[in-house]
Amino acid sequence: MHRQSPKTIRRSLIKCSGGAALIEFAIVLPFLLALLVGTIEMSRFALIELKLDKSTNAMSDFVTRGSRVSQPDLNGFAGTVPQIMAPFGFSGSVIFSSLISPNTATPACPKKTINCITWQYRPTGSDASRLGAVGNTVTLPGAYKLKAGQDLITAEIFYNYTPLLPITASLIPSLSAQKLYKLAITKPRQGALTTLQPN
Repeated sequence: MHRQSPKTIRRSLIKCSGGAALIEFAIVLPFLLALLVGTIEMSRFALIELKLDKSTNAMSDFVTRGSRVSQPDLNGFAGTVPQIMAPFGFSGSVIFSSLISPNTATPACPKKTINCITWQYRPTGSDASRLGAVGNTVTLPGAYKLKAGQDLITAEIFYNYTPLLPITASLIPSLSAQKLYKLAITKPRQGALTTLQPN
């Protein structure tokens, strides 16, 4: 049996590169996995945001199509949110409000020509409206002010977002579990909707 000298062994080890690729792959693998997880979760987050926009706009649009609105109507509209959000599940809140700038003071809105909530209804969820409660003065986005006698319908949706993998929050803090919020504002098409019918 031929024995190699230490010098020959040393030379052959230096020339051997068979395991280098495996070591390099092992070093790069965590970064590749992080990139893959991040890409998937960012795409998912963007799709959820788009679905929420669509859902919120649909809610305010549904309400403003008729000349009257009732609580059963709003329950039905809110019941379509999980279908619009599919394939993503929906666990959150839907809140409808009617805003008016009254020509004359009313019990709900004692101040004239001020944005005020005349009625509010939450068919699902437990989140409180970011616009406030009935009778509250409301500041709309962009400091939009209603004209005297004008009314609007708003729909708010709160969505409980959770990433697919808990590790995502460590890799990308902006994709940690959070509550997403959307607001849509629509003008009634067929007259004022300042009264919510019980049925």
